[in-house]
Amino acid sequence: MNQELKNIILEAVYEATTVEKYDYIGGIVQGEVIAERVPVGKSQVYQHNDFPGLYSGANHTNWRYKSEKNQVFWNLNPESEDKIRVSDFLSKRGIVNVKHKNMYNYEESLKESLGTDPFDGWDKSKDGKVIIGWRAGEISNRNHGKGGNTEGDGTYISQKKEMAEMFGDAKPYQFHRPKKTLVVNEEPLWILWEMDPINPKLPDGNPLEDKHKESIWGKLNKIAILQADKTTGGDWNKGQTLAGSLLTKYIKKLGYDSVVIYSGEDVWAVLFNPDIVKESFDSSFEADYGRGEEYVEVFKNPTTKELLRCKPHHEIGAVLSDKDAYVWNRQLAYHGHVMTHLKLTDGLPLMLIPDNTNVNRMDVMVTDASRRGKWHHNPETAEFVKNHPFFRNKRLDNVSYWDEDVVGDWTLLKS
Repeated sequence: MNQELKNIILEAVYEATTVEKYDYIGGIVQGEVIAERVPVGKSQVYQHNDFPGLYSGANHTNWRYKSEKNQVFWNLNPESEDKIRVSDFLSKRGIVNVKHKNMYNYEESLKESLGTDPFDGWDKSKDGKVIIGWRAGEISNRNHGKGGNTEGDGTYISQKKEMAEMFGDAKPYQFHRPKKTLVVNEEPLWILWEMDPINPKLPDGNPLEDKHKESIWGKLNKIAILQADKTTGGDWNKGQTLAGSLLTKYIKKLGYDSVVIYSGEDVWAVLFNPDIVKESFDSSFEADYGRGEEYVEVFKNPTTKELLRCKPHHEIGAVLSDKDAYVWNRQLAYHGHVMTHLKLTDGLPLMLIPDNTNVNRMDVMVTDASRRGKWHHNPETAEFVKNHPFFRNKRLDNVSYWDEDVVGDWTLLKS
């Protein structure tokens, strides 16, 4: 058999035996499997009532198949016969050896933490103070009145890029470590899954009087759903968003500023505190300052609070562009490090020496790094500083030049 014929046969066999991959979302309705095929990786973003014949809230019979893991996820513990029905349904479509997992079991005690670090497994700065995740544009900001706030009103950040990409163009996102985080570990997502706290198969009836162990997350979700249902007269189109906002209110009352959700293979955070996600937080990087690597936070057009974060040693590094200012703790990085990182080699490098009692009152020194460009002893430099937007609401006691540390052949840095 020549090679060309062999290739034709192999290609035909491949086409005949290859199953095109899809995810599925489905349920058991009157003993029958009803399911819809959805794109790979999308099964978790659809609601059951998006499809004819399916409806949300049937938490023991609703399921989602994730082809990436070859696994069927059930909201609550299903009947063994239903597992067999779904396995048979999938096998007829070339999907075999599937595993089943129920996301929540009422008979089990719920975990409210994962070790000592709620952000275990996330990328972090070396000192652990900055957490790095992923988000996809505006859809990550879910606030009262806009919907989609099923785990609360706040900024939604995923641990992995793949999850954020389901909602759009994913970009890395850095935020300061929250002060107090509620960890939700493999618990029902009551509002997202449209679970009814009155009607599911609870072992003890009234969800507010459950005698089995109940987590903070479970209790607050149930109370929020019941209150939203009462307020809206049972209109879930309005009640779902209201429930998310009420959930946020109750969680924050307990002192939490964030939630981290661990659900199957997916992990994401909801940040409630705007100080954590301040947009002026511009960039971070590792810098070698002669004492080993340090993690440097750089703030763009900083607030007073952020200026205070930069002055533990009474020196604030700054670089001005035409309209913006970038500041950091000068003890952690030289101007050259930051200017190179920000690609602002033409920026005006400054040292800010704030007053002991008022960080917005300061002396300003144009550093020796100014020899890289046009700013060094330029008669227009002082006026540029005084008229810059960053200094409009600040008191400048003095603008001078820092020449003492000019060493080496600085003419090499002018290019």
